Amino acid sequence: MPRPDLPTDVLDSILWLASPRSACYTQRGRRALISFCLTCRAWKDTVYGNPRFWSSLSIAVHDIIDLNERIPFMELWYSKAGKLKLSLNLKEFKEREYVPDARRNTPKNHARFEPAYKFILKYSARWERIHFDKVRFSWVNGLVNSLPNQDKFIFKSLLHFGAKSTGRYIESVLPLHEMPKLKSLAVQGMGEFVQFRARFSGVWDKLRQIELGIFASITVHLRILEECCNLEEFTLRGDTTFWYMDRGEFDEDVMLMEAARHDIVLRKVHTASLVGFVYTNPILNALTLPSLSTFTVMKPSACTGTSDLAEQDTDLAVSHLVKRSQCNLQKLELCCIAIDNERAIKLLKGLPSLSKLYLEAADIDCTFLSCLKDELHLLETLQLKVINSDPKAHAYSKFVKDPRRWWVDSGDTLVRIGRSRNSSARRLTRLENTFLETSPKNDGDILEPVYTRVYLRGFDRLDFAETYEDSMAEDTLDDVMSMSME
Repeated sequence: MPRPDLPTDVLDSILWLASPRSACYTQRGRRALISFCLTCRAWKDTVYGNPRFWSSLSIAVHDIIDLNERIPFMELWYSKAGKLKLSLNLKEFKEREYVPDARRNTPKNHARFEPAYKFILKYSARWERIHFDKVRFSWVNGLVNSLPNQDKFIFKSLLHFGAKSTGRYIESVLPLHEMPKLKSLAVQGMGEFVQFRARFSGVWDKLRQIELGIFASITVHLRILEECCNLEEFTLRGDTTFWYMDRGEFDEDVMLMEAARHDIVLRKVHTASLVGFVYTNPILNALTLPSLSTFTVMKPSACTGTSDLAEQDTDLAVSHLVKRSQCNLQKLELCCIAIDNERAIKLLKGLPSLSKLYLEAADIDCTFLSCLKDELHLLETLQLKVINSDPKAHAYSKFVKDPRRWWVDSGDTLVRIGRSRNSSARRLTRLENTFLETSPKNDGDILEPVYTRVYLRGFDRLDFAETYEDSMAEDTLDDVMSMSME
């Protein structure tokens, strides 16, 4: 089939969406995208004929020893990538106990992994991205330590490296000093991270992106961020609360006092996320981010409402961060924070540059929507999820269905109709994408009808797979892959 007569950027987008590295989409969503490509012969020839598709591979094994049997397949896959840089995402499903002997660097332990080590060494000059997802400590340790020193250049070209482990020693085997070009780092695991920052001094200021899910104190997190002076994006994942609980020192005031010793300015950071933290205020109070445009706070669901774990004034901490940074915040996502209607409205009024808002809270009801007549004109995308039985849920149906109010239904999009101050002509405001949902905490709490989703789109949460069924009209993915490998 001839190559489709489409702009290069369109082809690039399709290739990126269909490639394994497109992890920002749901699994079903990716299948839908791939099936769309597969139902068109022209797209198939374009996607599978392009070396860039074969440059990235995600592979999962039950036991890491099984990777030795996959080497021929991996050789064949990457052979179609030409001379492009390569990406590998390796995941192990088997849960393993924390065995102290696994920390020992013995040739006996490493010999059985040798075929996989040799494969990785073979492509040493071409690795651009490597991510180990729950791969056992002894395997990673062997990869780092069993190779002769002259062969350690397998990491010299790496730009992106990630290691996620359930073990307690991951911080001691990361070969970060062997990665002079490293720009992106993701580390998640247990262990003793007190010396983590000092051990890898000289690495932090080179990073542009970092994701930390480490078992450590507030101070350790902040000191690492402070070293990353050229950072553009960061994600802190997990929770420091359990680190303090493990030592019997848990006290919110202690964390606030620790954070008060730091005044960290990261001038290049445009995207920041705090995921899974119960107490975020200490970190928010210590940061100044002048270039921040996208910010996410996603707490555990137990932190909502009147829970003992509900942190107060998170909305104020976010507002103060924005004012202190004097940034142009455009996208904000707040999940499971303690906030009510009045405070949510006040927060929105204080963020005039905001264009996309995702809000999920227990103490907000649908009357919040009716109180935003003067503020919603600031938004392009609004997503609201009420995670509580809503005694005022009738406001939801009025908001959606009543055309006499200040909303009209334009196809799938709810748009507000207003009047221009300088003209009598009616106009549509900027709000284009709206997602509204109510759901109870549990079945026993249902007091009012639970309204289904009105519209799900926007804020980088595109999940059309819920309504889009995979249709493999011509052949299946497995059929095409087998043909491509022939």
